[in-house]
Amino acid sequence: YYLADSFNEMKLPWKGEPAVTEGLKSCGRNIYGAMKAANPNAVWTLMGWIFVNDPKVWTPAHTAALFNEVPNDKLLLLDMAVDAFARTSFRHTWNWNRFSGFYGKRWVWSTIPNFGGLTLLTGNLAFYANGHLAALASPDRGNLFAYGTMPEGMEQNDVVYELISCAGWSDRPIDVDAWLANYSRNRWGLDGAKTAAYWKAMRLGLYGEWNQDKPALHYRFNWMTQPTKVRGQAHGLVHHLAALREMRALAAEGKAFFRDDFAVQAAHEAGHVAELLLATGVPADADAAFRLLEGADAVLAGHPTHDLRRWIRAARACAEGNAALADAYETNARRIITTWGPHLDNYAARLWCGTVKDYYLAQLRLVRAARENGTKADLAAFRRAWIDGRAPLTPPVPGWTSEKLADETLRLGSRFVR
Repeated sequence: YYLADSFNEMKLPWKGEPAVTEGLKSCGRNIYGAMKAANPNAVWTLMGWIFVNDPKVWTPAHTAALFNEVPNDKLLLLDMAVDAFARTSFRHTWNWNRFSGFYGKRWVWSTIPNFGGLTLLTGNLAFYANGHLAALASPDRGNLFAYGTMPEGMEQNDVVYELISCAGWSDRPIDVDAWLANYSRNRWGLDGAKTAAYWKAMRLGLYGEWNQDKPALHYRFNWMTQPTKVRGQAHGLVHHLAALREMRALAAEGKAFFRDDFAVQAAHEAGHVAELLLATGVPADADAAFRLLEGADAVLAGHPTHDLRRWIRAARACAEGNAALADAYETNARRIITTWGPHLDNYAARLWCGTVKDYYLAQLRLVRAARENGTKADLAAFRRAWIDGRAPLTPPVPGWTSEKLADETLRLGSRFVR
């Protein structure tokens, strides 16, 4: 299996017909031909992201032109992002319908439940449980070959990945509520009846929607992406505060991974309420938001996957004692969880201990100080110093627990519930 994504997020080099069609035919023929020359058993593997990203260019005729001269069993197409883009302007119908079952080529039904490794709680659970059934039942399923998922990051939002993994073994509808009750027993050691209200609230909130829709692109808090202009978006707040209230009530009973999940939930909702407080423009509200963000940072300290210190230690350890290489690995480790790449900024926002206080909150404080002084905060310089200069991390603010953070978040968030 050889990966060749010759047109991924790129423009075609030809203009007008028939130049585009002939050019694509030639590319398909020569890409596969080169693979076959090196290995007669080669299977050309490529991502279907091109069809989602630029559907006006990738018409059925153009797609067929690229594929038609490749044997059906020598191409494997990874149809991607059926979740994130199924109901947006990017695509009005499923790719397997639009391209007539991909013209007999083998293809993989797959989701992208996460862009940038984002850590916030989002994902349409009903779709992840049963969305693949539409493809199985479709007269255009063609040579549907496999089921998969292709996230840009894992180790977060665990329920989504557990459900995706489970659904791949089922050709019948899954009762999501029953599945969540079983999940609660296995993960938290709690009877499903006790957790039903929590899951109901989450499914009325962002576990009942598409992860692109609201309240922000890819669902990053606005204070993470635009610290100079926090708009404040209360979408789903009433449901998420209800979910936090349920978790708070179960705090003394939860076992196994419950404490970790409670810390993530409390930090998430604290970030949501901080967003609304910052948007008011009132200094006292900003002070309260800053305290909530310090608390969110603190309760995630020691979390197995949401602690920046763990991430940096793991990166540096890969250098096996080479100091210069360890510094380079740490720089890259910091970049890929924040800006992601040189032409992107805050694409990979992480709600982690170490990032919340020392990266995002530090920028908010710079913006506030600049406004008070009548100057402009140089956030680009701060980000370069934090990433490339590997700015030291400060200890979490002491005195915070998940219970305390939940109580403070519920108290402050109540004023924004309509």
